Amino acid sequence: MHDRLKELRKSAHLSQKSLGNLIGISQQVVSRIERDSSTMTREHLELYADFFNVTTDYILGRSKAKRNLEEQRVLLDKLQEKYNLVQIFDILKEDYQEIVWDLMDVMAAKMEKSDEKE
Repeated sequence: MHDRLKELRKSAHLSQKSLGNLIGISQQVVSRIERDSSTMTREHLELYADFFNVTTDYILGRSKAKRNLEEQRVLLDKLQEKYNLVQIFDILKEDYQEIVWDLMDVMAAKMEKSDEKE
């Protein structure tokens, strides 16, 4: 298990300190977990799984799949939707593409303002 955790961290090009800062634990705890999985709590396991977007079973070595099939289907569906939007955008004339960009900027600004109010 600790090998998988170290592999996930290294594949994300993160130091132990950086990972610790990102998930809210100290570098020393990250180091201990990578050396000796017995120091890992359920909370740590869930922090790692959420951060690296993998299942807890993958981390524990119970599964070779990083995500379950349903999660993969959902991700693929979302990716397909985004790809379709890019294809549509790509066939637009340049003038229309600029209009779409401007519209998206306005919408993003409105969303930010509404998020700030909440």
